[in-house]
Amino acid sequence: AAIKSVNQSCGWRVSSNPCILAAARLTLDVSQRSTFMTTYLHTTQTCAVCGTSVSCSVLGSTNTFGSPDLDLRPAEMQRSTMGAWLQECPQCRFVNGNLEEAVPNAQAVLASIQYEQIVADTVMPELARKFARHALLNADDKEKAGLALLRSAWVCDDEGAVDGAITYRSQAADFLLSLQPFDDTEERATLGTALIDVLRRALRFSEAKALSATLLLLRSVSSNEIIGKVLQHQSRLCDSKNTDCHTVEDAIKAG
Repeated sequence: AAIKSVNQSCGWRVSSNPCILAAARLTLDVSQRSTFMTTYLHTTQTCAVCGTSVSCSVLGSTNTFGSPDLDLRPAEMQRSTMGAWLQECPQCRFVNGNLEEAVPNAQAVLASIQYEQIVADTVMPELARKFARHALLNADDKEKAGLALLRSAWVCDDEGAVDGAITYRSQAADFLLSLQPFDDTEERATLGTALIDVLRRALRFSEAKALSATLLLLRSVSSNEIIGKVLQHQSRLCDSKNTDCHTVEDAIKAG
């Protein structure tokens, strides 16, 4: 099992999440599962934008049992804690993991037409729109914005909003693709491998296969058996136009 503290639970960098390699090796006897719990803490945070005092329920600790999805979405119980990953100020509608942490140009973004449109939208799930607003507030940080939009897609998955999930994944992919070329490190290889899944599930199969070919040129990818199996599995899924959710364990077992 992997136990996450509040600072690890919703990291906005691939480096702050369990990478594919580590997560794939996690095992836990079923009899131990009742030992670990998800906990929440009730705090008051002062909004960095408007100064409003906001009562917040934040994630104290959680855990994961099992393999993550190929896009790095964690297994349960962490999987079901997304509602606590962001806090929102009811006065100015600012959203952040910690409302007391300022975001550059936040006031201008909050006043923008695009932000107001996301707030007013009644089609996408509310939590998905909260992550989308977080992405907009952090648009200058391509990785942070891309991962926030991926979380929007995860919410849509849970809500059965298929078109919304595709839309958010495609938007996430655009941000993450802009980070290329990827450095030849395990962290960047992990991000690139997860991005292939984002592209596949956004129906962008040819781009997913092209990225896979590019990643295979990296030593951190070509020399790693687990990532190699993931890329092979993704190639088969793209060839069959499969957009279903698959886990790292699925890829390893498929060989």
